[in-house]
Amino acid sequence: MVVDIMAGLEGIKNKNQLISIQIPSGYYFSDDPADFTEVNGSNLYFGISDGGNNIYNNGNYLNTNITQSYADITSGNFLPTSSIPLTHTPYLGQDYGNYLNPPMDGIVKTGDPYFGNLSQYFTMMLPNLFVLAATNIKIEEFSIFGLTGNFGIGNVISDSFEFVVNNKKYTGILKTISNETNPSINQIFIVPGESPGLTHLYSNNPGRDHNCIQGLTGRDELFVLVTSKIPSLPLSTMDALLLSMQFMVYMDSPSAYQTYNYSLTPVFRPTEGGEGCLDTSVVNGKSLQRTGYYQITDPVNQTVKIVAVKDGESFNSSLETVVNVL
Repeated sequence: MVVDIMAGLEGIKNKNQLISIQIPSGYYFSDDPADFTEVNGSNLYFGISDGGNNIYNNGNYLNTNITQSYADITSGNFLPTSSIPLTHTPYLGQDYGNYLNPPMDGIVKTGDPYFGNLSQYFTMMLPNLFVLAATNIKIEEFSIFGLTGNFGIGNVISDSFEFVVNNKKYTGILKTISNETNPSINQIFIVPGESPGLTHLYSNNPGRDHNCIQGLTGRDELFVLVTSKIPSLPLSTMDALLLSMQFMVYMDSPSAYQTYNYSLTPVFRPTEGGEGCLDTSVVNGKSLQRTGYYQITDPVNQTVKIVAVKDGESFNSSLETVVNVL
């Protein structure tokens, strides 16, 4: 069953801080568009021009095999305004980067010309996180294309991982581009199901924003996350996994997730300083903050939830066990 894309849009918008916190040492890049075209008196925007600190040199163009195939694009037959247009308002200023408060005004639109009949999609810019979500898709491939601003200097790393949210298995495909000068580019493709049958194509040239996932026939959802970190720091596979899980918690039926209260006393003795102060207790080698969100697991069913902890509230720890501080 596909996610409720309308509810998911509101879920990630309302919980954007809890998603972005999964990106350590983040760089708050902007989504200043690289191209636009006018349709019926309104502008459609495509790609990212710079992003701040010369991250891009016209990159982050989004395509499927319906719009422009990866083979055609990489063979020199690329039309920027034939790409998938944004459904949110991009940054239209001149001072790129340090984009802390995007409007988060993405809307769900028909995806028929891009993702197939009866599909829907949206794009959204959260703080330090560009998002594309598409449901009821009928495509074979999805790609990101363009150029970075690092002139081919740096490192390209790829990896994959699997995870389960709401009893549904997902595969994540990670690609990172980093060097010592420009903030890193970190892209994650998330699709339902296991990894067999998927093909990941990308350029090893750090100057090229080329990234493609194939084998999507029969997979009816696609989620794309793009984030940035300060120079020399690519997103690790573990951080990509935690980011993907946190994103899908609020994207996939967010109303199904109950907020639990975890006991802060007497095991966790608060220090003076008010809400959000650090507690002296440690779980799994990490200090717990009195107010925050934690990943917990049911030791019997081995299910994972993301839970909220507010200052002074309590939680029945006999039912759940903290396994990782997020």
